[in-house]
Amino acid sequence: MENKKIELLAPAGSFEKAKIAFMYGADAVYAGTAKLSLRSRAELNDDSLEETIKYAHSIGKKVYVALNIYASDLDYEEIENQIIEEFDNFEDWMDKYNYIIEMGRECPIIDEKDKTEANLIKGCQSRVWFSANLVDGKMVFAADSDAVITKGIAYLLIRALNNQTPQDIVNADLGFIEKIGLKEHLSPTRSNGLTAMLKQLKLYALAYTTMNK
Repeated sequence: MENKKIELLAPAGSFEKAKIAFMYGADAVYAGTAKLSLRSRAELNDDSLEETIKYAHSIGKKVYVALNIYASDLDYEEIENQIIEEFDNFEDWMDKYNYIIEMGRECPIIDEKDKTEANLIKGCQSRVWFSANLVDGKMVFAADSDAVITKGIAYLLIRALNNQTPQDIVNADLGFIEKIGLKEHLSPTRSNGLTAMLKQLKLYALAYTTMNK
């Protein structure tokens, strides 16, 4: 069995606390801002988060950004811009892959009873399920996958489309996928899986749009 290095992860509520954590041997820190998560007490803002990430990369360390999915008043375009800004903080695509994997931990998990053949996305390299419900006129998605990278991609799509109206989801161009370079950095099979996930989410929304007419 291959031995893997254990990564020492520490919290960082500010740039200075991140520097101290690295000084005492942390391999990575996790942090959040009020805009990106429920960590309203976090001392980091967008500028200091960027400073922390650049400093960490300069000494060969990592920063994981903590995200929480929750009902938001933000429209699709605002969420899309947030996602693009977050990925712009990473220069290396290995860091972006790790970020996607980390985001998968925040994915709202589909109920076991909903892991049916009907909810299984066809055309994916890994098994991934999506469920969709309409709550107060807004779409609420959940998902799960047996592959960490696929689960992270599922979360990314849910984050962009959750709590939007069915019609807004049908109309969404999902241009952030191209802008962050996701599709071009996936294998052909995973890229096909991403397309299949997008198609299914749009079909869920279209179905609810039709039902409401």
